[in-house]
Amino acid sequence: MLIFRHTAFSLRYDHGRQSLCEVSESDSMNNIYTQPVFIVVDDEPLISKTIRMLLERNLKCKVLEYNDPAEAFAAFQEQMNSITMVITDYFMPHFNGVELCHKIRQLNPDVLLLMISAYGAIGQVQNGAALEGIDAFVAKPFRMEALLALVLKLIKDVKGPSDHSNQFVQQFSSMHNS
Repeated sequence: MLIFRHTAFSLRYDHGRQSLCEVSESDSMNNIYTQPVFIVVDDEPLISKTIRMLLERNLKCKVLEYNDPAEAFAAFQEQMNSITMVITDYFMPHFNGVELCHKIRQLNPDVLLLMISAYGAIGQVQNGAALEGIDAFVAKPFRMEALLALVLKLIKDVKGPSDHSNQFVQQFSSMHNS
């Protein structure tokens, strides 16, 4: 358990992953930086919009927002090689967040998966999340600052401190530590 300002996170990391941003040899020579792309899925539009705005404003990244997991999965299928992270709610119509993550993980084992939930059986949700290789779990309610810190930590831990594509994390940190 990791605590950030009254919010508890249960984290699981898989450090054996490849870099999140695909960079060709010629790109790395030119130090081209790829902006991360996120998918946010929550059947409550206010929550998905708030998370989208948080990521766009603070990370200057592209965020695809969905209120239906089937639509989010279809979008992921079309863009699976450019998605850095999927942030999904657990309890949604059509299929739940664990099922969505399972489908995503089958297509791209390297994408980061973060699940949020207010569902009553938190232990059950966390166990299901762990079985599907979900990288982090956040219980609602949570502070947006804590969610942002967790997103940054997950990306930084997977990419590694020397990866030039981790530039946006460094830029974010320098903007907010000034």
